[in-house]
Amino acid sequence: CATSCRGMTFRSFSPSFRALKVGVWQGTSHLGDVAENLLTLERAASVCEQQGVELLVLPELFLHGYGCTGAQLGAYALNKFSNELKRAGELARRHSVWILLPYAERASRVNNSAVVFDVYNSVAFFDPSDGRLAHQYRKVHLAGLAESSLYHRGAPEDLEPFTLVTASGTGVSIGVAVCYDLEFPEHARTLAMRGAEVLVAPSAVGPKATTQSFCSARAMENLLYVVNANAEGEASFPLNFAQFAGSSA
Repeated sequence: CATSCRGMTFRSFSPSFRALKVGVWQGTSHLGDVAENLLTLERAASVCEQQGVELLVLPELFLHGYGCTGAQLGAYALNKFSNELKRAGELARRHSVWILLPYAERASRVNNSAVVFDVYNSVAFFDPSDGRLAHQYRKVHLAGLAESSLYHRGAPEDLEPFTLVTASGTGVSIGVAVCYDLEFPEHARTLAMRGAEVLVAPSAVGPKATTQSFCSARAMENLLYVVNANAEGEASFPLNFAQFAGSSA
């Protein structure tokens, strides 16, 4: 079944005769304004609680907005232990809903004895039982120079499904494909062969994109459910389109 409420769509899936109620948020984030986007997340999580949703899925880079410059990412990207992500985990716990939160992740590494900071297009899963960050995925396939000049790609080991356990004790194996990841059949096939039953796909694309076609193809090829949360509304420079397309599915 599916219903809608203020940019939210709710749908129940039944992988292998189990049920998982998913909420998809569709809208436009405030570019670079993490605090305001957390308020939006709080409102969405509250609606999910009222509707009995078990998993909330948000568009690509929701917490920071899609279209940040390198300077903005340098100033606002977050490490996974940040207070802002702890806040998101607290919202998951308070409203009893798993939250799939796309964000710009800042991670450090040592290179020739120097500490270097990299930025990733990441997705974090927050567990409603205790608010912890239970799983994270980093986008593997970056879309052209626009993304590869700003983000580091995820590693092959990121292609591992994650078992999400609901309050009723139901376990569902979840795989992640962020936007351009969907265009590579091997990405979804690898996750399916490793046990994924549901593929969640945050995206931020314009009206000429064929994301829905790729969602349908990946679902049919692998016999799994695909959930797409796409941004909607005005896009910001330097993107080559004026509006995000919405049309989440």
